[in-house]
Amino acid sequence: MFQVEDNPPGLLLGNIMDATGGLLYGTTPVICGGYVTFSELHETDIIARNGKCFVVGEPEKYVEMLAPRNWAASLVIGEADEILWITGGDSVANINQQ
Repeated sequence: MFQVEDNPPGLLLGNIMDATGGLLYGTTPVICGGYVTFSELHETDIIARNGKCFVVGEPEKYVEMLAPRNWAASLVIGEADEILWITGGDSVANINQQ
């Protein structure tokens, strides 16, 4: 679980769960997708999907994902480790239906 300490634009404070990410350029940690919980009781949480990738510690730096994903996998690729390839996972519109 990754704790959001700041409020990135469009992402409510909470805990990001079931996200993916990587270390871009060998120095920049990025978290993508998943969902945000607002309590520790997963059966009764109010949750929101995270459709963004953002730099850990710099929440003002983010990009929109083409489609929100949770339970995905990712791989850093490219000559300078500049690409985060995200694949798989789930994009169910209502996470409570799972």
